[in-house]
Amino acid sequence: MGFSSGTAFATVCLMSMIYYNTLLFLIFAAMMLLANVRFRVTHQARADAAEDLQLRGLRPVRGKSGK
Repeated sequence: MGFSSGTAFATVCLMSMIYYNTLLFLIFAAMMLLANVRFRVTHQARADAAEDLQLRGLRPVRGKSGK
């Protein structure tokens, strides 16, 4: 599977951020790490939560025929 041009551009941007502003990259990496840890810790709580009917969506309504 190949990379898209957007992925390549994002990689170039990330590499330039690391090269020119290491502190900003470290802050970014720490925030991503904390978000990943929070996601993994709260996974079971999300799985155990009741189903939200607003997020499920509605079933399509069949239209009446022209008769």
